[in-house]
Amino acid sequence: MSKLKKIIVFNKGGVIYFIFIILLSFATNSRYAILEPFGTFALLFLLSYIQHPSRLRQNINKKYIILGIFIIIFLIPFVSDVSLAMLANRGIRGKVSTSELFSNTINTYLDRDKMNLLRKIKDEKNLTTLKEQPKEWSENYVSNFALNRYCNMRVSDNTLYHAKKVGFANEKMYSDFWNEIIALLPSPILNSLGIQYNKNERYSRGDKLKALSTNSPPFASYLVTSHLADGLLTFGFLYFPIEFFLFYLRFLFLDTFIIKHNKRVIYSILGLTTIFSFLAMFRNAGGACDSLPYLLREYWQDIILFLIGFSILKKIIR
Repeated sequence: MSKLKKIIVFNKGGVIYFIFIILLSFATNSRYAILEPFGTFALLFLLSYIQHPSRLRQNINKKYIILGIFIIIFLIPFVSDVSLAMLANRGIRGKVSTSELFSNTINTYLDRDKMNLLRKIKDEKNLTTLKEQPKEWSENYVSNFALNRYCNMRVSDNTLYHAKKVGFANEKMYSDFWNEIIALLPSPILNSLGIQYNKNERYSRGDKLKALSTNSPPFASYLVTSHLADGLLTFGFLYFPIEFFLFYLRFLFLDTFIIKHNKRVIYSILGLTTIFSFLAMFRNAGGACDSLPYLLREYWQDIILFLIGFSILKKIIR
């Protein structure tokens, strides 16, 4: 097989894999999972452009630029609609199987009448948000539901208000923090230790903060929270030295994805394939619970899964 044919086969395989990952992400009912493949592609392109600008200019012609513009124009409303369909099925995420959740999300997306109603409700909420006081809980910051997960600096002020209302160093949030850490263990290990923990009934830290602040039962709507508010709510002012230490360790772990040699930076394959997660790592989302799970499980899990996948791929290629 000639070099050109190998490249064509590789590109076709890459496109098929890319489409498969996008379809798979629908089943997660997570906006982050939907954006991850697109964000990874964009960040890798940007990184490649910074390193080899002249080579990329030679390989990219005008038709690819025009095609890219059309894809972006189509992609933005598509992601927004998919996000709406996901949110419409968010309440059943922990109650049904992944295949059922995927089927319900697709059916909602294909139901034009239902989607039009959801858009109308979303627009009404956006108008209401502009009139809301800071004390009201809202996650509507921009018109695109997917981008709300990233354009959400306002949540820092919002959650700080509620954290102050509940009281710093709250005993319930402190206890829940350690329950979240224990839940990092796989279910078979938890069962063998006699720990009864239903992971399908977990609530986000934002859900729990809202429940405490409004004196209402928690509802699994997966609300986001900020590092600062959640940290103060959980540990009080001890949060600052704790987070400093955890962030220091986290950056040490992230440094393992690159090697500096002869004034050159060599990126690991795992680091490149998970590059989008680095961008999302410090956004407002899981709060003070984010750092420790990464250090204790997520980092090692990524490495182990990568080594297993790499070994299988090597055997297939041979």
